[in-house]
Amino acid sequence: RCLPLGAPFVLQIFPVYACNFKCGYCIFSVDKAKRHFISDKLVMDFDLYKKCIDDIASFPNKVKVLRFVGIGEPLLHRNIADMVGYAVSKDVANIVEILTNASLLTQKMSDSLISAGLSRLVVSLQGTSKDKYQEVCGTNIDFDAFIENLRYFFLNKGNAQMYIKIIDC
Repeated sequence: RCLPLGAPFVLQIFPVYACNFKCGYCIFSVDKAKRHFISDKLVMDFDLYKKCIDDIASFPNKVKVLRFVGIGEPLLHRNIADMVGYAVSKDVANIVEILTNASLLTQKMSDSLISAGLSRLVVSLQGTSKDKYQEVCGTNIDFDAFIENLRYFFLNKGNAQMYIKIIDC
């Protein structure tokens, strides 16, 4: 018996309404004036976030997955590791995950996310070369450094899981 639910199965947090890419299939490739976002605020306030987590902690059951995702790149939020850590400390979910393009993932960021208790990092690759990233995202990245940062997370992930998917569009 599942209904009524004691907690949502999946709860998604949108920490940022911004992205460092302009992928052709995404809203961020559209002129800013035509996006019509649901929020004028680009970054979620940390106190509001804590209130949300505190409210989630009052559910009779844990959320199965608390996901940092959304209309934008979660790693742009300067407090993303603290957000993960707060959710983990409140024990509100079985899995705390981030869906990301991982272009902002550094060794320091990896260490912070792993230490905070991140359960799963889901990386959306936009291609398998620097040229493909330029074509798909309109962004130049240091592809070798990008791969090295992914490797670092994987080799140091501890109990965290890492999934990598390649966008096919």
